[in-house]
Amino acid sequence: MTDLGKLEELAKAATPGPWEQYTTLQADSHVTAGGGLLTGTLVCGPTYHKGNAEFIAAANPAAMLALIADHRAARARIAKVEALHQRGTPGIGTDWCVSCETKWPCQTVRALTEGENE
Repeated sequence: MTDLGKLEELAKAATPGPWEQYTTLQADSHVTAGGGLLTGTLVCGPTYHKGNAEFIAAANPAAMLALIADHRAARARIAKVEALHQRGTPGIGTDWCVSCETKWPCQTVRALTEGENE
């Protein structure tokens, strides 16, 4: 798992955007903030791989912070669902989901954990 706290710290410390990929007449690519190569702040470059520069520009601090916020919100929603769907053993026999009152693991738990051990 990625250290979201560290990633958030780095994004907040980086040059604010928007970031743009800029290709010079010599075909090298740069990433700038706040304008072109002459008027903006150089974020990184040069590179001769335009795709790398486009990716770096797209992965700017604002985009990373939005992804982190979305990820944290999704994890919080998942935690709420997991709290509702707990394993219970009503006497002897099969374990049941206390929320769904169906055989454990219920469909909700299976959907949440699908692919975890792959």
